[in-house]
Amino acid sequence: MHPKALGHALVLALLAGSALTACTSDDEDADGGAGPGVDAGVDPSPRECMVTAPTECPNPAPRYADVEPILQDRCIVCHLGSRGGPWALTSYGHVLEWRDLIRGVMLGCAMPPPDAGIEMPDEERELILAWIRCGAPE
Repeated sequence: MHPKALGHALVLALLAGSALTACTSDDEDADGGAGPGVDAGVDPSPRECMVTAPTECPNPAPRYADVEPILQDRCIVCHLGSRGGPWALTSYGHVLEWRDLIRGVMLGCAMPPPDAGIEMPDEERELILAWIRCGAPE
């Protein structure tokens, strides 16, 4: 398997499992606890997801400038690509590279994770999905 495909497969596997946690640095969990947002009796699973993938590209097609503010407000807080956060979503190139994974987590309402304390309205998810459906135009 190509290394990049293997990396994407690994990320998908982690997201499908119990790895949906808020971004943290190593020292935030230094006490050896279960980590932030993990509490007995709290369901860490995503909310009921009512998002549907578009079957065709709307006219006019959304552009990166339409989805970038959503990514800035909802994703960049964790996705800086630095220690304590997963892959970067700080540029068009980064987002384009991860668009297939982004599509999956938007459809499953898996990101932002429930314990991140960041809400993303379905309309924003659907705009991102429409942008991806349209070929992710810059």
